[in-house]
Amino acid sequence: MSEAWQTQEERGSRGLIRFVIWIALHVGHSAGRLLVFPICLYFLTFSVRARRASADYLRRVLGRAPGVADLFRHYHCFASTLLDRPYFVTGRFASYDIRVHGEEAILAVHRTGRGGVLMGAHIGSFEVLRCLASRCEWLDLKVMMDVDVSRHTDAIVHDLNPSYSKNIIALGRPDSVIRAYESISDGGFVGILADRNARGGKYVTVPFLGQEAVFPKGPMMLAAAAKCPVVAVFGIYRGKRRYDIYFEQFCEHVPDDYRSNPDTIQTLVADFAKLMEARCKEAPYNWFNFFEFWNGNEK
Repeated sequence: MSEAWQTQEERGSRGLIRFVIWIALHVGHSAGRLLVFPICLYFLTFSVRARRASADYLRRVLGRAPGVADLFRHYHCFASTLLDRPYFVTGRFASYDIRVHGEEAILAVHRTGRGGVLMGAHIGSFEVLRCLASRCEWLDLKVMMDVDVSRHTDAIVHDLNPSYSKNIIALGRPDSVIRAYESISDGGFVGILADRNARGGKYVTVPFLGQEAVFPKGPMMLAAAAKCPVVAVFGIYRGKRRYDIYFEQFCEHVPDDYRSNPDTIQTLVADFAKLMEARCKEAPYNWFNFFEFWNGNEK
């Protein structure tokens, strides 16, 4: 995968985003959803690169050539999760139907007194985890993310909830790994999305939806350094205001030979890619990677 996702400008006017959020929060969620339709049509028409990337992914996951309706559904699913984000950030979960599956996987780690890595992907909503964190006092959750890529949206989110940034660990900073390590050592959980390689980051190439693709080594390296368990998590959007959060025990710890044996990390990343692939096939319009992922290199 190229690193184009880090260099491409965040699409959308900051003023437009603020307007839609204001409508959703003050007029109502239904009013906000009405605005999603014309916005999706606009971006479907004019975002040529994103549309091409969406079509490439959908062709692979659906096993057929996607139609315009498929492309629109992909855009609309993404926009719907963005519309829900300010509700989650401000703790307004009451009107949502959020179902948690496999919670025992994360509870088992908590009972040991250790922290861990929650490894997700750009599938559905990672922000919906705030629902679980808000109702479970024991869940100390920090999220590692590239704040430079989504700086406009994150600035708006910060305005809605100034305490939001306290739970964010910015990637690419001198103290990023140290802060994550300290949080895990204190019994907390660090969430990280593991399907995009950071600029200059180490990576491996593994099979994904029928072709080799690049995945970052960073999340596994963090777990190895912290000697902690890894739990996979996916927050699948089901339509309207329903989400399903899935936790899956991924690995108890990264084997100690990871430095001398490159296949160790390679195998773990490949296993995570398989989990991602299964979720993508089960909910195909939920993977929100609108960037060239396979570099167009067919086998």
